[in-house]
Amino acid sequence: MSQGEPRLEPLRSEPIKERVIRELSRQIEEGTFQPGEQLPNERSMSEQLKVSRGTVREALQFLQTLGLVEIRHGVGTFVRSSGDSRPLRTEWRQWTARHADQVHDMLEVRKGLESFAAELAAKRATETDLAALDKAFAHMEAAFQDRDLIAMVQADVAFHRALIAGAHNEALLELANTMGEQLLPERGATWDLPERPEKSIAEHRAIRDAIRSRRGELARWHVIAHLESVEQDIAGSIAPDNRSTSSRLLSTA
Repeated sequence: MSQGEPRLEPLRSEPIKERVIRELSRQIEEGTFQPGEQLPNERSMSEQLKVSRGTVREALQFLQTLGLVEIRHGVGTFVRSSGDSRPLRTEWRQWTARHADQVHDMLEVRKGLESFAAELAAKRATETDLAALDKAFAHMEAAFQDRDLIAMVQADVAFHRALIAGAHNEALLELANTMGEQLLPERGATWDLPERPEKSIAEHRAIRDAIRSRRGELARWHVIAHLESVEQDIAGSIAPDNRSTSSRLLSTA
């Protein structure tokens, strides 16, 4: 590691990739790495974080999809400028249109997993869990007020991760987080739809309030209603020339 290069804290517990993502996100959000700045290379990060280079690579790919970094092959990884969202928005929309049937199938699974997680969270969530849910929702509202699309997507991911963590079921956590990661481009495309942010804010507030009031069945219902609303809006946004390849998703519109 070169002299003066920011230090990253070693990671000591599972799940490793989630810890790497959280640590790098924290460093970026706190300004340790500034927009446009190059991150340390994979070898340096793997040594500092005490994880494999493959784990670092997977974490960086996730952060790129989320819009926090840009991987320039053969050059390095750079913190993305907050104002540079147009290429990412186009990529999110195109990915969602190309994978419409996959989006439909995975949203169906998310409805089952996350509605169950919400019901469990209403029973099991600690005050720390609820505080994490509140924090993610507050970030979502702030990002909406700033019309910051990337920040809205980041807050959405944080909210659903906090919801699932509140269920205190490790198997459910692993399954749901994997599904959520695979649908990151769809989440970006969803938040970019006209009037969708207003809907999502209201729907997430209802989910948060139901969990906070310990009403498990209501929390389950609000999660299902939210994801069905997302599916309908995504289906309605797909251009006619893509509809022949997206029959299952479009059947919900």
